[in-house]
Amino acid sequence: MNKEKLEHHLKHLQERHAELERKVKDGYSHYLDDEYLGKIKHEKLGVKREITQLEKQLAEYDEA
Repeated sequence: MNKEKLEHHLKHLQERHAELERKVKDGYSHYLDDEYLGKIKHEKLGVKREITQLEKQLAEYDEA
C-alpha cells in the first residue's frame, strides 16, 4: 500500500475510533448493558491497534 492510501486509511480509522469513544461515553451516561459496552470497547481496542500499526508503517515511509 502506498503512503497516500495508508494516510487515508489512518484518517478513517481515527474517525471510527472517535465514533466508538462517543458510543462508549454515551453508553455509560445512559446505563447501557455491560455486554454491549464490552463489544464496543473491544472493537475500539482493535481499531486502536490498527491505528498504531499504520502509524509505525507511515513512520517507516518517512525514514526511507
